[in-house]
Amino acid sequence: MPTTAPHLITTAQASKVSGKNWRTIIRLVERGDLSPAQKLPGLRGAYLFHASDIEALKPAAGPPAAESLK
Repeated sequence: MPTTAPHLITTAQASKVSGKNWRTIIRLVERGDLSPAQKLPGLRGAYLFHASDIEALKPAAGPPAAESLK
């Protein structure tokens, strides 16, 4: 029975999905607010993220609440 691998995305892809700058993604990792699923080998090895973790970073859809405009 084959197992399905989790869907992993790169920092650049995470940036596009979340709408945040790639550097912001890295800062979130450095602060401990976002955990990468994997870091590739090497000093500058890329981070890989679970797509579901990045989806959670997306801003809520819809217009801002009226209270926040006051």
